[in-house]
Amino acid sequence: GVGSGGGGHPHHAGGQPPPLAHALSSADLPVNRHSLGVPLNTLDVDAVGRLLGALGLSKYAPRFAQESVGGADLVGLTDSELEELGVLALHRRRLLVKAAEFAHDGVPAHLLAPPPEPPLRRVRWVEARSARWDDALATLQAQLRERGIRRGQIVAVDAHNNGPDAEAIFSAFYSHDLPDRGELELTVHKTASSELGWGSFYDQAAAHARALPSAADLV
Repeated sequence: GVGSGGGGHPHHAGGQPPPLAHALSSADLPVNRHSLGVPLNTLDVDAVGRLLGALGLSKYAPRFAQESVGGADLVGLTDSELEELGVLALHRRRLLVKAAEFAHDGVPAHLLAPPPEPPLRRVRWVEARSARWDDALATLQAQLRERGIRRGQIVAVDAHNNGPDAEAIFSAFYSHDLPDRGELELTVHKTASSELGWGSFYDQAAAHARALPSAADLV
């Protein structure tokens, strides 16, 4: 063990460091009841994955999730059990030390925060036109489905008309970089002002932009 043999550090075959001594186990450290950190044994599997990422050990997160390793499991994991999970020797030592530290002091909350969403770099645009809003929307939805766009991958949808030609126009901005949340379905929620016709469209838009009462209320 560490510190055995008169203070020496025996080397194992292949240059691997010796297993971490039991003296560094979290079981030997008193729990700090006054800690401001999140108790390690309360972490669920997802939180353990975020913690591994914060420690620079994210490559082990999928295996830990596969084995349903939560915070309570992490407290009691041994060197050999971590090895079975595919953790390299150097990383096993680090993880055991950190587990002991977090069991004593709690896990700093910032280590459990989800990573920021990556910026969208591939936002595309599609447009559909028709004499009727319902038809324009149906065309837009068909175009999005042809492109494989799913629910959750729409960045924004815009609706307007082009004045003299009385065309209803729907456009959508989308990105395949966003997570797929299921089947896409776009719907229109009609209000009383929807029945005023094309002539009031720009009055409605202008009133909304100026935070005024709707055009219907001004008539």
